[in-house]
Amino acid sequence: MKKAVLVLILAAVSFLQTASASIIGNSIINRSSVDSASYINFIDTSLVFATDGIIESWDIYAGRASSEFALQVYRNQSGNTYELIGSNYFSSAGGLGALNFSIAAPNQISVQAGDVIGWWYGGGQGVIDFSFGGGNGSWQYDSDTTPLAIGETITINSSNRVYSVAANYKAVPEPSALALIGLGIIGLGFSRRKMKK
Repeated sequence: MKKAVLVLILAAVSFLQTASASIIGNSIINRSSVDSASYINFIDTSLVFATDGIIESWDIYAGRASSEFALQVYRNQSGNTYELIGSNYFSSAGGLGALNFSIAAPNQISVQAGDVIGWWYGGGQGVIDFSFGGGNGSWQYDSDTTPLAIGETITINSSNRVYSVAANYKAVPEPSALALIGLGIIGLGFSRRKMKK
């Protein structure tokens, strides 16, 4: 019986870990256009996180290798106003084409359901490939030479672009799911005790 309980626990933990990996974003492909503007913020309001989680890595298709940029998460405050929740800064893409940027644990961004993906370009112009039409990539110019600070807000304008950007995140199990698993394990323990008597 001890082996059965151990197998059940391992299966539950394995299920929670494998069922929780998610990707949000657009296809990481060459879209033939790269922004030429500097010091600009973008938010794609169509790239909405479905669950709470933690971003473990980002994928982009880089059309320019040497410009600074930040991949970000924003939360809607009201209407077209969004608050910056987290940001991963990169001094350059370091290459062209499809790239993955793994994020070290202390720098991973915690997201909530409803948060959206955004990004910032510094003084060296755009990095991420885009195409016109069919998208919801809203943008806002930022006249400052540094990215927004966490907690600052911007108001976005509408646009119609699709960018090659995606976030790979691990969904955080809901407390109710963990509670049900815990109660099941406790129940097995009590039934085991009754069987021994």
